[in-house]
Amino acid sequence: MRNFLRLLGIGVWATCFGLSLGAGCEKKRACEEECHCKQRGLCKELKGQCVAGDDSHCKRSNVCKVMGRCGEEGGHCVAVAALDCEASELCKKAGACTLRGDVCAR
Repeated sequence: MRNFLRLLGIGVWATCFGLSLGAGCEKKRACEEECHCKQRGLCKELKGQCVAGDDSHCKRSNVCKVMGRCGEEGGHCVAVAALDCEASELCKKAGACTLRGDVCAR
């Protein structure tokens, strides 16, 4: 599972920096148009940083679909519901279907 998470993190990083085909996120734009919004739910600008402004930013991001992190807390997307964990790719591929704190785990 650790290797899966490491690869997942590398994939999100690579996509956000335009290393994936068709990512197109390398240009400077408003937070809601940047790759960080689509990948990590960081769609609101706050003091020069992109942050998650509310649950809706997280719910429509890849971090929700892949890791079950569909709720906003402290400007970041975190796991908040067991159903989100159960619906995530992390659950299907690595068995991390249980909500533990603010993450989905095995």
